[in-house]
Parts: sequence; structure tokens; C-alpha cells
Amino acid sequence: MRTHLQILLPELEHLTVESEVTFALIYKREHITRQGNATLRQLAQQFATVPFLLMVHTLDTVHTTIRIPPVKKAQQAMAIQSRLQQMLLAPLQQHLFCYEPLPDHAFSVAWTERAPLQTLLHSLHTLGVNRVLMQPVCLSKTQTNAPTCYVWNKALELGTQLQHHTPLEKRLRRPLSWALIALAMLVAALYTHTRQQRDELQQLQALAQQAVSDRWPQLPVVIAPLKQAQQALQSAGQADQSVALRLPALLQQSAQWLQPLAPAVQSIGWDNHTLRITLQPDSNTQSVDSLLDQTHTQLQAQGLQWLYEPKKDPLVLQLQPLTP
Repeated sequence: MRTHLQILLPELEHLTVESEVTFALIYKREHITRQGNATLRQLAQQFATVPFLLMVHTLDTVHTTIRIPPVKKAQQAMAIQSRLQQMLLAPLQQHLFCYEPLPDHAFSVAWTERAPLQTLLHSLHTLGVNRVLMQPVCLSKTQTNAPTCYVWNKALELGTQLQHHTPLEKRLRRPLSWALIALAMLVAALYTHTRQQRDELQQLQALAQQAVSDRWPQLPVVIAPLKQAQQALQSAGQADQSVALRLPALLQQSAQWLQPLAPAVQSIGWDNHTLRITLQPDSNTQSVDSLLDQTHTQLQAQGLQWLYEPKKDPLVLQLQPLTP
């Protein structure tokens, strides 16, 4: 604690954050760099980041000397508390106490009521002061070169006992505040990311619907592009498969009809469920008409029909399914 603010408290009964106190800003525990009078609120506003050393007034403490039997050092605190409990009219938990050893198993002990200092500590925390030390004036020594500067003694620290009994929500106020801020930032980032993902999804859905509508214009409404595209592809695949199976059978069945025309056939093609037969120029159209008339009934039974233009040269015969 290289720098701290020493504050001489008046009597706690009338002390508030608006009360004027005497203070000294101490550097390296013994050099006074600033001193004067100000209210606790003013000091909290100016020196919130500096540890506060509160010197409890003599009238707010009880100072005495007690003796205990020879015990181990680890058992001294328990022995002193047992003696104090016999001297106090209220439970020991309602008091703060500190002590320092003297010769011959004697101890200089001071105690004060917990409630006023607990209230003062809470007020300072509310003002933003988080590091607060307390020790009684009656047991504190002054610096040789600075009579108004008290020596901080860890053994006389009263604030530690208050910190241990401070409600959990007060001790965790700052960490919880930072955690809530971090959580709010995380939620905001997740919300922004989710909104971006939603916008991208909507754009992809619009592109998918447009692509399906362009590919299959016969679909009246595109609601589920992927599912409808899969159904359309499946239907197209089944149709193509049925056509692929039908073409060999159709060629095999029509071979006997086309055999008389074999010398006049120039080319045969298959496109869009239609068998196209192109005859040589100047072919005998009368024999063609006779042949088609003979197969007309049989073709209708199979759902097929011949289409051609008799006056066209070269003559093109089209064998295709019957149109409704």
C-alpha cells in the first residue's frame, strides 16, 4: 500500500457521508503529500481509487488490557475471544475487536460495535470506494517524523472482519456487473448474427423459388423449393425411364410395318417421344398411304398415331402418342 488516504473519523453516532472529516494523503506510509478537511462524499469523488484508512475515534472504542494463560500462538485469538465474551453485555458477533501482544502473556485489546462501521462501509461502497481499511486510534502509533500520520498495522485491521460478514451480493457486485455487461454484449452479438443469417436464408429461399419456377413453370405455387424440385426431378426421371423402355419395344413392333418402306428410308430419329422417319425424295406416297391405313387401327389400340404431310418432299413420317 504505497499510497493511501488516512481519515480521522469523528464519533460514529453523528457521522454521515456529508460529515466533514480530517484527511491526509500519505505516500509510502510516512510522507504526507496533501491534507485538510472535506466531506466523505468529496473524498470519495476525488480519491475513489486510493485505499481509505479510517481511524476509529477513541470514544467509539473500548480499550483495555487482559491476561490469558500461556497458550500456543494459534490459540491466542480463541482465548482472547473467550475472555471478551465474559466482559461484553452483547454477543461477540455484534462487535469488532483487535489486539496486540504485551509482555507476560498480556494483550492490549480494543473493540467497537459492528453496526455503525458496517453502515459506513456500505455508504463508501455506494460512493464507489472499494478498498477500505479500519483501525482504532487508541492502539495505533504515529510516525516519528509525522505526528499526525498513523502507522498502518495489519494486526489492528477491523475492516477484514466486516468484509467477511458483508452480504455476498455486495462483495460480488462489481464482478457481477462486469459479467452482466459481457452477457449483454454477447446477446447483442448473437442477435446481430442471427438476423444476418435470417436475411441470408430469406435470400437463398427467394433464389431457390425463382430457380424452381424457371425450371418447372407448370408448378402453380412454389412453397418448398427443395422438396418440389426433388418431386419434379423424380417425375421426370420416371417419365424418361418409361420412354427409354418404350423405345426399343416401339422399334421392334414397328419393324414389320416399316419393312416395305425399307428401300425408301433415308434416316430414322427419336426426339420428344416421337419417332421420325425421313424417306428418300420422290418416294411413292401412294404405297405409304396404303401402308399407314393398314396399321392405323393397330396403332390406335396401342395409343399411337402416324402424322405426316403427304405433299412434303422428302416425306417425314412421325409416330407419336395419341393427343387427347
